[in-house]
This record gives sequence, structure tokens and C-alpha cells, in this order.
Amino acid sequence: MAQDTDTDKKHEDFTSWAKDQGVLINGIRPSKIPGRGIGIVADRALKEGEQLAFVPAKALIAIDTAPTWLKINELVKPLDVPEKDVTVHGALAAYLTVRAEEGDERLELWRAVWPSFEDFRESMPMMWAPEYQELLTPPAKDLLQAQAEKYQKDWQTWQPMIPSEAEESFQYHWLIVNTRTFFWKHHGSGAKKLSKKIRRTCNDDRMVLCPFVDYFNHSDEGCTVSNTPKGFAITCNRTYEAGEEVYVSYGQHDNDFLLIEYGFVLDENKWDKTKLDSRILPTLDKRMRRDLEENSFLGDYILDAKEIDYRTQVAIRRSFWPVARWRQYLATEDETEVELAYVKARLWVLLTKYADEISEMLANLNKRKPTAQRNILVKRWEQTAEMLRVHIVRNSYRGAFPNHQTT
Repeated sequence: MAQDTDTDKKHEDFTSWAKDQGVLINGIRPSKIPGRGIGIVADRALKEGEQLAFVPAKALIAIDTAPTWLKINELVKPLDVPEKDVTVHGALAAYLTVRAEEGDERLELWRAVWPSFEDFRESMPMMWAPEYQELLTPPAKDLLQAQAEKYQKDWQTWQPMIPSEAEESFQYHWLIVNTRTFFWKHHGSGAKKLSKKIRRTCNDDRMVLCPFVDYFNHSDEGCTVSNTPKGFAITCNRTYEAGEEVYVSYGQHDNDFLLIEYGFVLDENKWDKTKLDSRILPTLDKRMRRDLEENSFLGDYILDAKEIDYRTQVAIRRSFWPVARWRQYLATEDETEVELAYVKARLWVLLTKYADEISEMLANLNKRKPTAQRNILVKRWEQTAEMLRVHIVRNSYRGAFPNHQTT
């Protein structure tokens, strides 16, 4: 009970601190969500269109706001690296690390409500042991590899400024930035040193830390998040009853992305999908790959619970059709019923073989001792299996050619 009281006080103290920074809070409050940590709940009945929170620009941690807090440009000056290699992600992580190492107390109340390093060890695949990383779905493995490369690039950039023994602190703050920032399209309006770089930077590096609104958990539909040079506003998307959890949406992301980037998967996610690249690409020879690449159809073969996308269907046809017939199909999309039946048979074999392999994976996972990592892996593989099952059952490709041995 004492521990719960201490936790409640941390969030009360932080909320008061956020208000002191100019954050406006209307009808909502942070609360423990059973099994999911902290989130935002309605403190009273809420109406669609109400502004629930506003965070002024002066309260943000960005590279070009809150100059009394943030000296990112001064931090960058000693770096002997090209400006193009200085990401916002890395700069914010380095700033937080340096301030923490210096014992800066200005963000102490905010830090107190962030996830711990141990929380990240459980939830973030980047921090998992290799034995668990190897059990991720193929699309998640690809995302994890890209994330690891981003991290290593940022660490190499900032290592000269940070003692080697502080790498764990840098890694922790890099994950804080990765999981708790919002898209900030107004970078470059203040800081001159990085303004050109920020204007041309990719959208996924336009990051800003927002006190209090980083409490909101994600759903596939949620409250509207908008930003102007003045700050961030959260607007209620529908009516909520008192005590009901209030969400925002981080974007139209599938569960593999959510797992790698944020450390969770949704039970219900209308944007969920999986990739079949690991199943299709190995079936293609060099000529097939070249043909697909020349026509912008190489890779990104998507399947969700509703459809098998056109790219996937094009690749399947190229995997066994003569190239002349395949090019004709690209031009006209015409095919005979017999040809379509062969395509369906090929897809059925591919999906059922993958489903069988997933069943083996789940059997092996369920033999393991229950851990947070194992449990989330089981959930994600079950979701992937269900997406396959829908198409296997819906199309019943077996029997399309009862006298034909499909290979």
C-alpha cells in the first residue's frame, strides 16, 4: 500500500510541476491501468471536441524551443561530425544523458514518472536477450535491425561527448526519446545552427518531448493531436464516461511496428498486417527479382485480415509464370479462370506452410517458462497466425486442382 501511495504522489507532484510549466489540463488525470502501467483517464464525463490538454512550446524539450532549459546547439559545437549525421533523436538523447550525469534537477519530477531501465528490458525487443530476439516474427526482426543501426549511428556520433561508462544512460534516454516523443513539424523556427538540417530531415526524426501528454496510451483510434508553433493540443474525439481510459493514436501502425518501437502490441488493431517477404523472396531467382525490381514490385508483400495486397499477387504470378505472360498481365490484369486457380493454389500452399511453421513456433514458445518476453511473442505469433487462417479458410485453395500436385 505504501508503494502505491508513493507512486500516486510521484504522479501528483509531476502533474503540479507540469501545470507550473504552463501545461493546461482539462477533465483528465493520470491513473494506473491494470496490467498496462500508467495512462490517462477521464476525471469526469467528456464531450467530443473538448480540448483536454495544451502544452505550450516553452514547456517542450526540442532542439529549438525552451532556450532556458535546452542548449542542444552548444552541445553540438564540439562534435567533429557532419551536420547531416546529427539526428534530433540522438541530440535529445545526448542532452538528457548529459543533464542526468551532471545531476541537473530541473527535470527530476518528470524523470520520476518515466519507465525504468528495467521496464525497457522487459518490453523493448532492442533490450531483449538474443534468444528472444531470434523468436520475433520476420517483419519485426527487420524493424529491430533498422532500429539497432539507428542507435549505433547515434551512439557513435555522441560518444566523444559522453563517457563510455555512461552508454547505458545514453541508451536509456535514447529509448525514452524513441517511445515518448511526438511529431513536431515546427523544428527550425528558432535554432539557426540546425535549421537547414531540420527543414530537410525526414519526418520520423522531427521529435519533441511533451510533458504530461506523454502519459496518453495508444489505440488504433484516439483523440486528435495537433501542433502549431505555439504548442500541442489534445482534442477529445468522442464522449467518454468518468473513469474511462482516454487514448491518442500514434499513427496507422501494425503490431510488429508497435512492438519494436514502443514495446507493446494491441489486442485489437484495425491497422494490423504482416509481411510475406520472408516467404516469397526465397522462391524468386535472380531474373525474377530483377523483373520485379524494374517494375517496382520487389518486396513489401503485405497481408492483413481483409486482403492480400496487389504487390503480393504480382510477385506470386512472377514466381511461376513465363516473363512474357507476366508482363502481359501487368499491362492488362487479364487472366483466365484456370490461371487464377493456379495462383490461388500457390498462395494456399504458401500460407498453409507458413501457418504450420507458426504452429511449431507457438508449441516451442509455450514450452518455455512464462516471461514478459515470451508472453508478448506468443501473442504476436498468434495474431500473425490468425491473419493467415482467415485467408486459408476464406479461399480454401486446396482442391482447386484435385488432380494437380502443387509444389
